Amino acid sequence: MMLHFLAKRIAYASRARYGRTPTAGPSSGDISAELNRILETHHESVPSIVPNPLHNRNTQAITRLLSVLAASTENEKMGILSAIATNPLLSLRFSHEAIPGMIRLIHTEEESNQHRALYILDIFADESTFRIHIGSTDCISRLIQLLNSKTEAIQLLAASVLANLVEDTRILEHIDTQLSALPLLNLMDAENETLKFKAAYIFSYLGRSTNLLFPLDTIIPALIRLLGSVNEIIRYNVAEALITLTRNSKYRTRINIETRTIALIQLLRSDDEAIQLYAAEELMNVSSNLSCRAHISTESCIEGLVQLLRSENENVQRQAIGLLVNLSEDLSLVARIGSQNCIQVLINLLISESEDIKFDALAVLSKLATDIALREKICTPRCLSRLTPMLNVEIEMIRLNSVLIIAYLSEVPALCTRMAVAVRESLSFLHQNTEAADIRSHARRALNYLAIESTLTLHRLSSRQTHHQNQE
Repeated sequence: MMLHFLAKRIAYASRARYGRTPTAGPSSGDISAELNRILETHHESVPSIVPNPLHNRNTQAITRLLSVLAASTENEKMGILSAIATNPLLSLRFSHEAIPGMIRLIHTEEESNQHRALYILDIFADESTFRIHIGSTDCISRLIQLLNSKTEAIQLLAASVLANLVEDTRILEHIDTQLSALPLLNLMDAENETLKFKAAYIFSYLGRSTNLLFPLDTIIPALIRLLGSVNEIIRYNVAEALITLTRNSKYRTRINIETRTIALIQLLRSDDEAIQLYAAEELMNVSSNLSCRAHISTESCIEGLVQLLRSENENVQRQAIGLLVNLSEDLSLVARIGSQNCIQVLINLLISESEDIKFDALAVLSKLATDIALREKICTPRCLSRLTPMLNVEIEMIRLNSVLIIAYLSEVPALCTRMAVAVRESLSFLHQNTEAADIRSHARRALNYLAIESTLTLHRLSSRQTHHQNQE
């Protein structure tokens, strides 16, 4: 019954327009030949329809069309709809006669009519040519109302049509975003995963509108909750929605900066590197704000940044390490950063092929070395073997941070014994030949501590030897 529905509407519209029932001749009212030709061109197996004496050729051809569309793959369906859209006769007939009829039917209170009409509108909303004819203000308002339907199938179809329409920028600007906010929020809390996906998808496009009126501080927390979905497609669309909303400069002033920061922190956990990169870049921009820094410096956020440091994508690493540099400037956060297993990751980055990443990793380690509790974790043979060559490079800031780390480590007597001869030789060279006063000062400080510890070590050995001799 549903498959005959559109066919009847076109037949009735044709009769009203031409004053007769379309005949089998090749007049402008006969669309059957064109439809059949398109079907046979774009679909390998076109089902045959048993002729109904009550239906004319146009009605039968459209019934056949709907049967094919229902059984087609996405590529086949798009091929058929595209062919119809570019055919002057068919495009005119569907756009100006059938689609308005469907829009009238979704305004009725009869659910069976709503369902049939939405089903057909959903099919044709897949093709961009027909969207502008479907996306009238009157139709969109009704689709938003139907998102509140008590029948899930109608909610699904209304959301599906809207999801297609929002892709058209001409239609997007006419959507009453204030009216749509509550129904879409309700869909995000639905049990049906497809409804959640459609709501997130629609939000990802609404964020591009210049007419966004809904309360963003309510929408964003709802989207953040959906980031925990087990459905990867939902998570991706929610992330896209959050990026669209937080990136749009027109709406940033309407989004509480802490709400935006929390959203960005959640995006760090995305599986998509492009989303991770965006989140890290944006967090870098807000990290100077003290209230935002309080959120960024939480253990869970720092743990997320450490995970990004392990990424194989250099751009992701660069943004994550840059953000850690900013956070480590606050010495009250050093212990928290160092507790998240990031020291070994930072040591690995000292041999990165990227000079920027290597430089920033060294900068963070120099801040972590100010915490005496972290120095033993830093002072490993692997770290010292990577720091020693950096004492001799031409870039002054790299030499400065390297000698600064070694100076901090040398303050701990137990760590001095780990310093290899090569470290001592490089420090001596820096002390004698470097023009930079701060580098000379740190090198001298480290050498002094190492010398003191060497003297104490010799004294302890001598005392031990004397004690043994006295016992003998």
